[in-house]
Amino acid sequence: MPVTSPKNPGLTFFTHQGLGYDSSTIHANLIARVESILALKGSSTNTTATFDVVQSCINLFLQYMFPNTPIAHEGTLRAGASLFLLEHPPAMLKTGYLAHDDSHLTHAKSFTLITALCAFVTSVMPDSLLRRGKLLTVPFLQSSKAMLRLYEEYDLEQPDSSSITIRIWHSGALQNTTGWAGAAWHHHSEASLMALRLHLYDERAVARESAVESRLLRANFWLLYLADKAAEGLENRTSILNERLFESNLTLLEHSEEDEPLLDESRDTAEGGLEERISVGFRLKTRIWAAAAGVITEMKAHVRRRELLGDAMGSQSSEIAHIAELNLRFTALIYELPPWLQLLANIDTTKSSVVAYQAKCLWTLKSNIMTTYHCLRLVILQRCLETDMVEVLGLTRQPLALAMRKLEIVQDFIRELDLVPFLCYKVQGEAGVS
Repeated sequence: MPVTSPKNPGLTFFTHQGLGYDSSTIHANLIARVESILALKGSSTNTTATFDVVQSCINLFLQYMFPNTPIAHEGTLRAGASLFLLEHPPAMLKTGYLAHDDSHLTHAKSFTLITALCAFVTSVMPDSLLRRGKLLTVPFLQSSKAMLRLYEEYDLEQPDSSSITIRIWHSGALQNTTGWAGAAWHHHSEASLMALRLHLYDERAVARESAVESRLLRANFWLLYLADKAAEGLENRTSILNERLFESNLTLLEHSEEDEPLLDESRDTAEGGLEERISVGFRLKTRIWAAAAGVITEMKAHVRRRELLGDAMGSQSSEIAHIAELNLRFTALIYELPPWLQLLANIDTTKSSVVAYQAKCLWTLKSNIMTTYHCLRLVILQRCLETDMVEVLGLTRQPLALAMRKLEIVQDFIRELDLVPFLCYKVQGEAGVS
C-alpha cells in the first residue's frame, strides 16, 4: 500500500506488508543467533559477544581486505559497531518512507553497512583468524538484507556511498558462501547502476559537503570500474560501467589532494603512509585491468570485422599493430610496481608488531596484483591462439614458440604463488582465488 512521508507529504512510495519485521526485531534476532552460534560446544558468551565479533570483523577487514577493496571509512565502521553495545540500542524503524535526515534511517543504514561488512568478512576468513566465522555469515547477511528492505525504496531514490558499498559486500558474501554467480552479480550490478546513475565517472559528481563521503564515492566507483573491466577482460558477465554509456567523459580523478584518509591515522598500524601505499597499489591494479580489457575488446572487434568483411577487409597490419601496441602498454604496467610492493622490506616503522601487520596488508595487495597480471597474460595469449592473432604478441605460428611463451607465463605465475604466504590467498575469497 502507498505510504506518504509525514515530513515530506509530496513523496510517496510503497511498503512491504506482511514481513513482520522492524529494526529492533532484526537487531535482537541477529544478536540471539550470533550468541547461539558462539555458544556451541559449551563455550560461554557475554553481553558484548556480538560487539566483539563485529570488532574482529572490522580489524580483519582493515588488515586483509581493505588493501584490495579500499572502500570503507574506519571511523564510520567503528561507530557502527557501537550499535551492538547495550548502551546504544537501535532506534525503531518500520518499513516506510523516511526523510533523509531521519535518525531512525541513519541507524538502519549504519546497521545494514556493518552487518554487510561482517557477512563479507566471515565468508572468507579461515577459522584460524575468526572462530566459527563461516557459521556467522548467513545470520549477518540475512540481517543486513532484512534491514535494507525496510528503507530500500528510499535508498534507491537517494543513494549515497553506503548504498553502493552495502551491495558490493552483499555480492561478495553471497558469492563466497553459495557460489551463486548470477545472484551475486545481481547485487553487484545494482551498485554499478547506482554509480552510473549518479554520474560518478564525472569529477564534479563526487563533490559533497562531507569530504569523507566524497572520498568514499570516488573509491567505490574505482572498485566497480575495476570489477567491470575484469568482467570485460574475462568475458564472464555484462559490462555496465562502460564508457559508451557515460553521458560525459570519464573525468573522475584517481585521487584528489582534498581526499580525507579512510584509515584512522591515530592508530600505529596506519603509520608510515600505509594508506597511501595501498592506494598506489590499488590504482595500479585498476590500470592493469583496464589495459588488459582494452586489448581483449579490440581483439574481439577485429575478429567481428574480419568475419563480417572477409577478403574485403584488406590489409590488417595496421590494426594488428595497434592491438600489439595496446598489449605492450599492458605488459609494461608491471614495471610501475612501487618499491614497497617489490621488496616488502622497507616498511617505514621500527615497531615489530606494526611491521608484521603492514607486511600482511601489502602481501595481500601484491599477491592480488601479480596473480591478476599473470592471469591476464595467459588470457590474452589464449585469445590470440583462438583467433589466430599471435602477431599481437610478437610470436610466430610455430607451436614451439607458442608453447614456450605459455610456459614462461606459467612459471612466472607459479613463482609469485610460491613467494606469498598462503593465508594472503585464503582471505581473498573465491573471487580472488579464481
